[in-house]
Amino acid sequence: FMVFPRIAPLWGLPNGGASGKTGLSNEMRVGNLASLAQDDSIALRVLFKGQTVAQSQAYFRGPVLDWLNDQTWRSYPLDGAAHHPANSLAFKAPLQLSGPALSYEVTLEPQNKPWLMVLDATPIAPAVNNYQTLPTPYLQWLTDRPITELIRYKAVSYSQYQYGPTAPNGYLQSQIDLPEGLNPRTREWAFEIRKNPQYAQANAQELSKMLLQHLNTQGYVYTLEPGSYGVHTSDEFWFDKKQGFCEHIASSFVILMRALGVPARVVTGYQGGAINPNDGYWEVRQSDAHAWAEIWQKPDEQG
Repeated sequence: FMVFPRIAPLWGLPNGGASGKTGLSNEMRVGNLASLAQDDSIALRVLFKGQTVAQSQAYFRGPVLDWLNDQTWRSYPLDGAAHHPANSLAFKAPLQLSGPALSYEVTLEPQNKPWLMVLDATPIAPAVNNYQTLPTPYLQWLTDRPITELIRYKAVSYSQYQYGPTAPNGYLQSQIDLPEGLNPRTREWAFEIRKNPQYAQANAQELSKMLLQHLNTQGYVYTLEPGSYGVHTSDEFWFDKKQGFCEHIASSFVILMRALGVPARVVTGYQGGAINPNDGYWEVRQSDAHAWAEIWQKPDEQG
């Protein structure tokens, strides 16, 4: 899996009615929030040891959402779901790392969730006092119980990596699944794209570049007040509203890529942050919550 070029942070945590506040959740119901308010409370603070990371590359990985049920993206329940292909040995591919290692210390605020926030990708478990840590097949690190107190841990991450199956398998097949009857215009658009000789045999990277150019040149707007969406959220985003925050963009992109036959999924977490000049800590706030997309490429297609 590789990341699609990500667009601006911020997505929604339900806060009653049709409005919400920025934050991180373990599911994403697209289109039910008409507006977002920024929550500037600190989510985590990071102190880098030596080399730091560019703000544009600071992606702290949270829940991966690979199952679309109606309008809601969720993670498949891995615990006790032995039938799900994500649990197969074929999915548990080795993590290939390259480039320099980044060493840092994280101070994580209580969140009442078992999510350890670390940069993509972190191969070794962060050591957390009084908690056990465990990995998921999605490159996320979890604790054995919800984090209800301020904790501090050290981590080593690599911003350049490859991970995932090296050939089509059951899990990848599940990553092109779409709910029946939803977003018919997006499906038809995908069919028309594939009819074009230029894109009939195009790979995932070529298709993602084409869609990024489409987003950048066809009047799409990033806004925290896109208004309410209906049932066919991807259709509305691509053809009607042409505006939204990152949940609309990421979900619509993944739905279109799946319709094109490319395995794709939504990833959530935090992106960005800023250095506090008074103490040198990198501060990541709830307003830095983000949703982005990952697509799968065959190894010989990666450039």
